[in-house]
Amino acid sequence: MIGHATFHGYTGRGFLWQLDPFRHLQTAVMGFFVLSGFVIAYIADTRERDGISYASARIARMHSVIIPALLVTLLFDWLGLSINPDFYQTWDFPTPIGDDQGWRYLLSFLYLNNTWIFPNMNPGTNGPFWTMTYEVMYYVMFGLALYIKGKKKYALLIFVAAIAGPAILTYSGIWLLGAGAYYLQKRKVLAPLISAILFMASLLLILTLSAYGPTIKANLDGQTAPFYYAIGILFALNIYSSAGIDAYLFRLFGGAHKRIRQLGMLTFALYLCHRPLLNFFSVFKVDEPSTIIQKLWLFSGTIAIVVAVAHCGEWMRVWIFNGVSAVLRRLSRTDQPKPQT
Repeated sequence: MIGHATFHGYTGRGFLWQLDPFRHLQTAVMGFFVLSGFVIAYIADTRERDGISYASARIARMHSVIIPALLVTLLFDWLGLSINPDFYQTWDFPTPIGDDQGWRYLLSFLYLNNTWIFPNMNPGTNGPFWTMTYEVMYYVMFGLALYIKGKKKYALLIFVAAIAGPAILTYSGIWLLGAGAYYLQKRKVLAPLISAILFMASLLLILTLSAYGPTIKANLDGQTAPFYYAIGILFALNIYSSAGIDAYLFRLFGGAHKRIRQLGMLTFALYLCHRPLLNFFSVFKVDEPSTIIQKLWLFSGTIAIVVAVAHCGEWMRVWIFNGVSAVLRRLSRTDQPKPQT
């Protein structure tokens, strides 16, 4: 959000432009992939013992935020266009709303908006939705590899890979680095001193590489893939090394763990809602973009709606999980062969 907020159309000269946060957008996405792989591997190993629990939890987690995020995008794009349609075409980083919006929203709802067959079909001005397809395809392939047995597993993996396409497959290894970091720290934890050195060194190298790396999204030709894999390896190393100093980290931050969890709950909603909200609060402005008052308006309005979306998502998550789980278990029983008499 801070990277996107540097656009002049939002904050005048740019918010925190001296730090060039826009350059670090894709680095943050690579960290998101690695962390996602780590968390999903942990959950699958400790909580979700069967494919139905795994699928139900993933669908509930994604749709509990994707549904309200799509509604936020639809509503605030419509309001913003009603106030100042020229802003959506003429500012310094335009995200013009493409044709076939109904189709784009449907594909985004089904996690197909950036597959091989349907590339760059994001809803409205919500560009960050491109990563959702990547994430879900990685969830599906990981789940198939973990829970399905026999030849059926490989047939399904090939089928999903064909739907995903080369761009998603190219960067799947970065997601798997996170999963690998989980299983590695489970088997062996490094000594605290070595862990501390690797932890700090990996952080510094991530920042250094990011400062000199490309600022554009990874292309299908894979020219930026080596850079992003280097970033992914460093993120995985950072997470792995933290296991060796977890006692020290808990002494520093353990007292704030409830607050950290509360803030962490907001991150998914923040990621999927900030672009249309930044657009709206920029056109429905209270002052010039460069002023402190406008920046406060921009960020406070965005955060307030994000908090509402996150809490709505937590409420939806429970009943989506229960509903999907019940349907899948009923279908599973239906698919079982009837006992012979």
